[in-house]
Amino acid sequence: RPLLQACRAMSLKGGPSATYLATLTREELINRVQQLEAQVVQLRPLVSPAGVVDVSEAGEEKLQLMLPQPGKGRRRQREGRVDFNQFKQRRVALRIAYMGWAFDGSALQDNTDNTVLGRLCDGLKRVQLIESIDTCNLVSCARTDKGVSALANVVSLNIRSLLSDCNTGCIPDTGPDIGKRRTPPSSEDTEANELDPVGPLNRVLPRELRVLAWAPVTPDFSARFACKGREYLYHFPRSTFNIEAMRDACKRFVGEHDFRNFSKFSPDQANYCRTVMECDIEPVDYCSQASDHNQMFAFRVRATAFLYHQIRNMFSVLALVGQGLEEPSIVDKLLDVNATPRKPEYVLANGLPLILSKAEFDHLDWRCSADAREHLSVTLQRHWTELTVRSCLARLAVDLLPFTPPTLNWSHLSTGLLPELRCRQHRPLLKRQLQASFEEMRERADSKRQLKQLAATGDGDVVQDEKRPRLEEACVE
Repeated sequence: RPLLQACRAMSLKGGPSATYLATLTREELINRVQQLEAQVVQLRPLVSPAGVVDVSEAGEEKLQLMLPQPGKGRRRQREGRVDFNQFKQRRVALRIAYMGWAFDGSALQDNTDNTVLGRLCDGLKRVQLIESIDTCNLVSCARTDKGVSALANVVSLNIRSLLSDCNTGCIPDTGPDIGKRRTPPSSEDTEANELDPVGPLNRVLPRELRVLAWAPVTPDFSARFACKGREYLYHFPRSTFNIEAMRDACKRFVGEHDFRNFSKFSPDQANYCRTVMECDIEPVDYCSQASDHNQMFAFRVRATAFLYHQIRNMFSVLALVGQGLEEPSIVDKLLDVNATPRKPEYVLANGLPLILSKAEFDHLDWRCSADAREHLSVTLQRHWTELTVRSCLARLAVDLLPFTPPTLNWSHLSTGLLPELRCRQHRPLLKRQLQASFEEMRERADSKRQLKQLAATGDGDVVQDEKRPRLEEACVE
């Protein structure tokens, strides 16, 4: 049915005849082919390799977003377009949750629109809460990598307001159309009649991205700098991990330390000291499993801020400790940058199990209308039902193997998170090849920047030294 609707919506009346196509110029035919190829790319996610059309709720939502909506031509769109000059702007905070596997990271990127903030901005423009990304002053509390999820990320931005004088967060009037601004009746000019962005946004956003609540904030509020603390959870099965050894290693992370040996080098990062307030390994009761080896645990870490790849690197070392390949004291040795100034090379842990679970703020009044809460609850439970059914089918496939499986040591449950555990022979971390110190890498980065500036200005003869290691090669993850 969706595919038939797509064909009807995207085709001409009765389809273009051969006579009509013969009248088109070469350029017009090329444009027509390019349009059809773009439509095929859009519809491809709705059709499985077997040729079956996806008729699930997700498929319907994708189709509605892809197809041109009937009756929404240019004239109608112009009539329904909001004149932002007639509305005041106010600063708000949005609490968002997303499934990281559906996006290419959270931050805006030039090479892809499939990021969390990219999709959020698309939705904000679609429901006409913002005019453009450039004018909304969007700031995120935390930046997550591709595959990493969040249940409590917070963004702050300026959106359109229905009120003429909102109590909190109104942006000072600017521009030539101040006198033409919409002035609502005094009976409507109350916070109770303000726009609730939660409901409209969740109806246009991908189902892997949800807005949970909004809060009015002051015009100078920044979700990044106002955050008092962030908490992450890294989920993993018990497998053959020594949980007590991992907990011993976790305690050594608590406090203020230099985490350069647990992060990725950045030439713009000057301070690698961070304060970890809590760090532990805890069982989770929301993922029930049949056997002890399948029992799920979470590496929980809470800090004021984190470095790039810090948590995933921390878990990489914890996993080696849990497998008995390293002693818990390896954490102390890596935190002592005087004794270990160079980071040993080890594999970064998978980003899929990592979740931003909490973001702490002072005195934010989170709001969500009753209708928005009901719609949010229904859509989240539907998504949970689908994913749970898939999980049950995968578990059933293992239980119903047509043969008796060989004796397993259960270590395979953890190798998917950390490929390094697949190695038959472990080489101790401190005996591995070491990366250059951060001071050396920063010096190389400065030299490379100076070479680029000289090449751009044409001052002096620039000689490329091919033997000098590239910065990218020095920063092996």
